[in-house]
Amino acid sequence: MNDVKHSVKRDKYRTRSIILLSDRQKEIACAAIRNAPAGIECLLREPVKARSLDANSLYWIRLTEISAQAWFDGHQYSKDVWHIYCGKNIMPDQVMTKDGELRSKWEAIPGGGEAVISTTLMERRCFSEYIEAVTAFGASLGVHHSANPNEVGR
Repeated sequence: MNDVKHSVKRDKYRTRSIILLSDRQKEIACAAIRNAPAGIECLLREPVKARSLDANSLYWIRLTEISAQAWFDGHQYSKDVWHIYCGKNIMPDQVMTKDGELRSKWEAIPGGGEAVISTTLMERRCFSEYIEAVTAFGASLGVHHSANPNEVGR
């Protein structure tokens, strides 16, 4: 008799996020762990915060400043073109998402090739660091950036 182990393929486990605010959520988390199939990762950490509308506004202000002031190979480009350029060339290759996943910025597109993920998927700190990199890139092109609107008057 062969001693071959048959592996049973299971459905992909649905990611769950439980914020431990009270004993009730702790009980729910413990039950989820008890009932989870073997091989599932359990991660405890501070909640990942989504980016703010202020951060999104600052990002587009920076791109607008770059589009108004920067010359690249003798041309000026729109903020939308700079958004695409910065995603491909300035965004780090690995990004943290709002779901807490560290992943590649690249994703496959139909027909082959790759595109950069949407910045809306980026976690707050990751997006903030990206804005800083875009700002530094603009400065390297001679762009004079305005003060951070969130810091004016402080």
